[in-house]
Amino acid sequence: MKETKQAQAVVQPKLIEEMGKRAAPTYEVKPEINPDDHAIHDEQKRKKKAIVKKVMGADGKPVMMADGQTPTTQTTYIDPARLSLSLQDIIVTRRVAFMNLGKVKLFAEPADTGEERAFALLQRLRENNKVAFKESEIANLMNRELQAAKLWYSTDTNDATHWGEYSAVKKNFKMQILAPSKGDTLLPVFDNHGDMVYFGRGYEIDAQQEDGGGASGGGADKKIKCLDVYTIDKLYRFQQGAAAVGGSGAGEGWTLIDTVDLPYGKIPVIYYSKDRPIWANVQPLIERLETVISNFADTNDYHASPTLVFKGASGAQAQEKGESGKAVLLTGEHADAKYVTWDQSVDAVKLEIDTLVNFIYSLTQTPNISFEEMKALGNLSGVAFDRVFIDAHLASRREIEGGYGELIQRGINLEKALLASMDTSVSGAMQTLSVTFEAPHFQLEDLDADVGLAIKAKDGGLISVETAMGISGLVTNVQDEMERMKGEQPADSADDKNI
Repeated sequence: MKETKQAQAVVQPKLIEEMGKRAAPTYEVKPEINPDDHAIHDEQKRKKKAIVKKVMGADGKPVMMADGQTPTTQTTYIDPARLSLSLQDIIVTRRVAFMNLGKVKLFAEPADTGEERAFALLQRLRENNKVAFKESEIANLMNRELQAAKLWYSTDTNDATHWGEYSAVKKNFKMQILAPSKGDTLLPVFDNHGDMVYFGRGYEIDAQQEDGGGASGGGADKKIKCLDVYTIDKLYRFQQGAAAVGGSGAGEGWTLIDTVDLPYGKIPVIYYSKDRPIWANVQPLIERLETVISNFADTNDYHASPTLVFKGASGAQAQEKGESGKAVLLTGEHADAKYVTWDQSVDAVKLEIDTLVNFIYSLTQTPNISFEEMKALGNLSGVAFDRVFIDAHLASRREIEGGYGELIQRGINLEKALLASMDTSVSGAMQTLSVTFEAPHFQLEDLDADVGLAIKAKDGGLISVETAMGISGLVTNVQDEMERMKGEQPADSADDKNI
């Protein structure tokens, strides 16, 4: 059993749980984001179809009840078609793609070498933790589950090579993404001004993991409930029940097992949340679309195998859903048989499906970029596509310029505080350095347009050759390309004006 520092709790874990759950979103997203949980699969809402048939005897005649007048019947239940669509997933995926979070860039204007070093160290921290990639994952989680969080923590290292030349401190920072789907219960606590004063994270660990991996009877199946509570200067670790370290807990109570000082001056958590998912206003339309498509599938099942109508003596029997055609023996002078064709038009069904799909996409500002839709647009330029996608761009800009953008900026400020607490030689520069960010518009690559713009701007005297190379999209290392071009010129025309 590992040794832990016992401490007196100054926070009440039950209170953190209660207040944190009160602050969490109340909208139930799970039945909507998971296609298997959609209402179309609920047998209380979409009931099975009852099929009543007469019971036939060996002589081919109905078996009568005791009164000799009423035929005996048998009821069977057939499951109707249940077709669920993952439109919620498509809506979220496309919204996050147009937010273009993987292309977020930091901007600063360092006033001296100290601030230049601080900015380089900040960028190194983000590169080491692949923050650009994780921003998109967090946005996906937040829009699917309405909750997500970034948790930063420090680790001691054997060297400082991960900082390059920017710091010699043998410490590193790691970022962990928290979400309900990852087994986390997120419990933010805010004051009257909307500032987060506590953050609780509930999770479970294996009992064997806590015991250092040693075998204990049935321990592999045992879980220990944990609660970590972060404040501006402390981390309090609790475990629940008698299984807690030290064994002082009992029942459902929480036992404080460790207290850790946090020198950052900030809670090392960025909490993301939304009250309602993007698709909330079109959820009734999605459910109606699933019902229409499922009903249409049922109709196809019943009419796909042709129905035979006959006159004269025969032993024919009505077909049920999914049964294939039968041969029917007809007798008598006027016996006849013919197939019944399905003459009902499907235009009304198609119109409703198309209308529902159109409203679902338009009301959520989601572009319909299916293969058929894109093929119909033809060969448009990148600028033309930007205009086609203007609604999606407006939606993504609203996210970036609203709450999500504010949290990105808050994350940058937290990262500066982490580095300032780690390396005192840059703490002053970190405080004075102003860092902002930009998330560029999502754009389809149009190399011809980029090269044309670069040439036009250079010929017009607006930019240099070097800048034109950079925005053309043809060159990855502008300086190396400039040197190669100079080497390829004749000795009497080495002037840049002929480049």
